[in-house]
Amino acid sequence: MIDYAVPLNNGDAALIFALGDELETLGHKVTYSTFQLNKVEKKYPEKVWIASILSNKYLNHIPIIRYIYYCIKILCHPIIKKQDLIIAAPGGYINSYYGFKLKLLVLSLYKRLLGKTIIMYS
Repeated sequence: MIDYAVPLNNGDAALIFALGDELETLGHKVTYSTFQLNKVEKKYPEKVWIASILSNKYLNHIPIIRYIYYCIKILCHPIIKKQDLIIAAPGGYINSYYGFKLKLLVLSLYKRLLGKTIIMYS
């Protein structure tokens, strides 16, 4: 799964899909996780999309509740549980401008709760 994918401009789309397409040519199934599910599904309907764990903006501001929500969502999400590895999206989505603490928290939960391999690609 390529997580935090938001290909709404050509540069980010090129980075995300170049990586995803290469993985698919190697025989892997690629799922993309995004904050902008409705917009991205309309623009790229041929790709497999799921909503990012961080898509619920209201819960992201309540520390204890968000942690419990993230854990439950990760442990119960059938698509996430099937992934072999999680790749943090290419591009600039993990930086101080867009924020990175919650993204790193979710990546660490993928590792701790499900034992997934995590890759940072930027």
